[in-house]
Amino acid sequence: MKEQEGPHLSPDLSERFQTNLFPKTLVQVIREGTHDAHTNQPKTDLATAQSAPAEKHKTLTHRITKAMQTTSSTWRSEKSALEARIHALETENTLLRSTHGMFPSSPDRRRSPHDESLSPRRYRKKTEELETKRNPTRWTSPHKGPKTDTMTLTRGKLEQVEQRFTDVTDELKQKKRLCGDLLLQLREIKDADPKAGSSIVDETQVVQQWSRLREMIRLLTLNRFNKPIARKIISNQERNDFQTLSGHWRTYLSTEGLVGYFFRALIWQHLYHGLFHKPGAVWGSRVKDGFHALNDMIQNCERIGTDEYISWRVHTGRVLGNGFHFDAKAVGRVGEGIYDVLTRYATGVDTEALKKAVVAIVELGAQLSAVFARSRIVPLMSNEPGSLLTRGYPFNAKTMDLKGNAGKKQVVDMMITPCLLKRIDDDYSVLIKAEVIC
Repeated sequence: MKEQEGPHLSPDLSERFQTNLFPKTLVQVIREGTHDAHTNQPKTDLATAQSAPAEKHKTLTHRITKAMQTTSSTWRSEKSALEARIHALETENTLLRSTHGMFPSSPDRRRSPHDESLSPRRYRKKTEELETKRNPTRWTSPHKGPKTDTMTLTRGKLEQVEQRFTDVTDELKQKKRLCGDLLLQLREIKDADPKAGSSIVDETQVVQQWSRLREMIRLLTLNRFNKPIARKIISNQERNDFQTLSGHWRTYLSTEGLVGYFFRALIWQHLYHGLFHKPGAVWGSRVKDGFHALNDMIQNCERIGTDEYISWRVHTGRVLGNGFHFDAKAVGRVGEGIYDVLTRYATGVDTEALKKAVVAIVELGAQLSAVFARSRIVPLMSNEPGSLLTRGYPFNAKTMDLKGNAGKKQVVDMMITPCLLKRIDDDYSVLIKAEVIC
């Protein structure tokens, strides 16, 4: 399934964007990508084009629903079988534990010296025998009658039964996790607008675009920032920005192999705060502020569940993406901020090539920002969702890749690139790890 092309700039913003740093390049790039969308077509072709996404979505939904029903039926059968096996093992385990004083099933079920069927003296004697013997243990029913209720149990046999119980429990957890993933996919399909089948977010394509953006930034900094930078050309405002990235920014700028890492982190910081941190940033300040305020209200409302909130945010992001164009000033400000700081420190005199590289990076970042607004995928440039920390937190191997050590402690000194997460109810799965230096 193809990802929906990024929104285009509105004509009335074209002239205002000419005053920005690189309006001509960004506007032309976005307009050229979406020119065909405004070409007049015959009514018959238009009707065919409008019905194609709906038919495609209908076919896709039918196929996925049928597959989901088949999978759910199979899962329910396997779940019932596994639960029956677990119940049998629990019964067997309980019997084994309850028939031996040294392996009671629970404190409440521990044999009492005042048990009617076992005298205190006989109970103590039996317990001492069980505790001292490590070899096969024999237990005989204390009830009257023929002594046919005899069981021989070794410690190895008990451990084998417990291992079987653990394996079956783990298998059931995996089946439940698989069922949850399938239900999540089904919810995403049902949430999609039948008239906009192409607006369904393809997770694989988003990961590919994110990886492409990381590579574009890496190559830019690798070619342009390969020499140490003199401190005397750094302004006071830039010193404050650099301090936010790392407390050891002077070391990064004065070390040849670390300069590129530092400016990679700086570019990502501009993209994160300018485009990714608040949903709707690419559609202008009015949309961004309104969307963000309403998003906080609904997210913090106790009467609205997590799944209901996520469905609302995804649908609202889709509506905004279909109804609004990218705001030229909002996107341009991000590009200007990146270009201004890079031109002060980059090596080489080809500023036009540098400008084109920045335009391409900001354009792809704007498209990804629109995708994040209408999906469950979330970029993160801190230690956890909702946190404002940029450094100084413990290294987490689940969400981070270590690119180097600046100190002895496993504490993040600088986050080079954000991580990419996917929200699943109240938890997150990691799509791409962040790159950090400790």
